[in-house]
Amino acid sequence: AYRTDRFTGWVRQPAGTGPVLFSNSSPTYALLTPVAGTADTSSGLSTGAIIGIVAAIVAGVGGIVLLLVRRRSAGDRE
Repeated sequence: AYRTDRFTGWVRQPAGTGPVLFSNSSPTYALLTPVAGTADTSSGLSTGAIIGIVAAIVAGVGGIVLLLVRRRSAGDRE
């Protein structure tokens, strides 16, 4: 798959009739140019991704604390 809405300059191999093919020496890589007005406006991670990362960190730290507390109380019981 290739993005004709974001890039122009795709080279078909064989010329004009074939599919867009890529290899280490494909001229397509050198000829691709962004389509005007398609600047990426995303600012990196989305809010949902940040919340997910923070939740994973909190859950990991909470799990470690729980494990340490249980280990300490098991020693006290013996």
